[in-house]
Amino acid sequence: MFKKPFGGLKTSAPLRSSDRRKLKQRVISAFGVSSEDGDLLVPDGIQSVKFTTHLEEPGIAYLAPDGDPLWFTLGKGSEDLIPTVYTLWKRRDLLPVISTPAAVIPILVGGADLMIPGVVHHTPGTKRDQLVSILQYSSIREARTLSAPLAVGRMAIPGDELGQGTQEKGKAVFVLHAWKDHLWDLGSRGDAPEAIPFDPTPGKAPTHNSDETPKDEPSRKETDVAPAERLESLTIEPTHAPVTTGPSYNAQEISSLLHMSLLQAIASTIPSSVFPIPATTFYTNYILPSRPAFPALIVPHSGSTPPDASPCPSASEITIKSSTHKSLTAFLKSEEKAGLITNKAPQKHSNQTDLMITSVNAKHPSIDGHRLYVTLKDIEITAAKKAKREEKAREEAAGSGEVLVTELWKPHQVTIALFEKMGGDISKQYTMAEIKATLNCYIAANSLANLKPTDKVLEVGPGTGNLTVKILEKAKHVTAVEMDPRMAAEVIKRVQGTPEQHKLEVMIGDAIKVDFPYFEVCISNTPYQISSPLTFRLLSHRPLFRVAILMFQREFAQRLVARPGTPLWSRLSANVQLYSKVDNIINVSRNDFRPPPKVESSVIRLVPIDPPPPVKFEEFDGMNRIVFSRPNKTVRGNFQAKGVMKMLEQNRRTWLAAQEMMVDDTPINTIVDKVLEEVEFTETRASKMDVDDLLK
Repeated sequence: MFKKPFGGLKTSAPLRSSDRRKLKQRVISAFGVSSEDGDLLVPDGIQSVKFTTHLEEPGIAYLAPDGDPLWFTLGKGSEDLIPTVYTLWKRRDLLPVISTPAAVIPILVGGADLMIPGVVHHTPGTKRDQLVSILQYSSIREARTLSAPLAVGRMAIPGDELGQGTQEKGKAVFVLHAWKDHLWDLGSRGDAPEAIPFDPTPGKAPTHNSDETPKDEPSRKETDVAPAERLESLTIEPTHAPVTTGPSYNAQEISSLLHMSLLQAIASTIPSSVFPIPATTFYTNYILPSRPAFPALIVPHSGSTPPDASPCPSASEITIKSSTHKSLTAFLKSEEKAGLITNKAPQKHSNQTDLMITSVNAKHPSIDGHRLYVTLKDIEITAAKKAKREEKAREEAAGSGEVLVTELWKPHQVTIALFEKMGGDISKQYTMAEIKATLNCYIAANSLANLKPTDKVLEVGPGTGNLTVKILEKAKHVTAVEMDPRMAAEVIKRVQGTPEQHKLEVMIGDAIKVDFPYFEVCISNTPYQISSPLTFRLLSHRPLFRVAILMFQREFAQRLVARPGTPLWSRLSANVQLYSKVDNIINVSRNDFRPPPKVESSVIRLVPIDPPPPVKFEEFDGMNRIVFSRPNKTVRGNFQAKGVMKMLEQNRRTWLAAQEMMVDDTPINTIVDKVLEEVEFTETRASKMDVDDLLK
């Protein structure tokens, strides 16, 4: 049922106290457990999440506060609760038992049903369609064991037919859920509890040693066990594993996190078309999904962290019931008082009991100052996309029968010495991602950016954080700007629970549009499509930074460092070198690897000129657009073009009008010729002019 990723998975929401009590009563009634066991199997803080399987069958999963799925239903409006293996690990005796050899378990995990020949033992009296748990039976010499439940299913035939041997072919159990399937993946994915000893013959202990076979019992291997032995004497003790409680938030901290979640929702996800909207729907669809995935990075918790517990409290703690408000209505009224939302009370004598949210204030100062973070919704979307990609890859590999080819590169010629210096293995073959990671580590380890312990660093495009963790070891603080929430989540995971955690700030957004904080050093493995905008964004940043280390595509880097008189000297070269000193640090040539990649890269060092020249960049760039339009033509020839002269005349008249000055009759081409003669550049070509020449 869950062998493939979910077709759809909505955001989890905590159950109300009344709904939890109803769910607990359903478990007690359906499975005959005590009230105490009901609290264990339906704990406080249990959440529900709606899903659709890959077969488009709807269902609901109930998750423990730590995220482990405990129960699920299948089918629209179904009331039949099905325990997961996580629940059965807590109470092994919750369902009747079917055992099967170890060789069959991987087949069940792969999505197959349990066939009749694969049944070794069964609990007597099971009926058709009755829920059963499937265990692994092992027999080594005299030692026979049964594993913890590894799958859940419904009986395809009555258990009596298994015991009588009336059927030798066909299905015994329709498997609904198995260990290591995609439902199991929603949880902690811990190891299964240890197997327990099992003696199928009550009251008898083995009297023969492992090297002898009794006369009245034929020798057989594990897979030769007579099918469907009854588990008359099987007693499975419930296992109650101690739960390690991690750090938690107090009510005031949870209220702060709920407030941050509302700010996040308003800033990023709520379209105006949804209003008016019931308060419960607003809370479930927008506030809960906007809870921070890593809340300790947003609001540090005040409690202590027990040994062996995660240093980061769970986001599932962030609920109304755990806050100071205690009710959704109180929370929303407090946010209305703060000016963030507008509420409308339900009309008297109407069936509507919820507040209605009529609007949100996206222009509130708190929204302007709010910095976006990684949310639970981002993590769920990332997991769903990853599962979809993995499933697609598996299907393509299985369906096409084609061999998957991965491009690898090996150090060659001049890069052999470079890779040895960087600590790389010259006999190893690398993926492109590994090459970039090796270069990033080399840059950081050798302080090519001259990092100091007091430096604040801006990193653009951190990816999965290979370079980030190296920078954090040397710098005081790192602000990483990442557009992809999935990559931002990976970076945060890399440092979570480490001493460097408090030194990292992740900004989610476009590096060309977000407001940069103060920084002294910029380091970037730059996305090549933003090379030019990022370069000029950095050069226009104030206050000036000390140095930037940037990786660019080779052609772009060569134009940055080009000198006058060379073929690559261009408007880009002149504009950048007006405000900075640019050096090439490392070349990564495609000809240095076998087979060659499609892209060559270079790492450059950019140091701003301090103080910057007193020139308006817009005016300097506008002039360069003209003189570099045809760099090998004379400057006078470029200015004399009809389109250029017409533009200059219009600009002159606009400027004179703004200054309230009269327009004289002197032709614009005469004025241009006069200026060029004064600076002696009438016959000069832009390809030969340096920055000082252009400033004249």
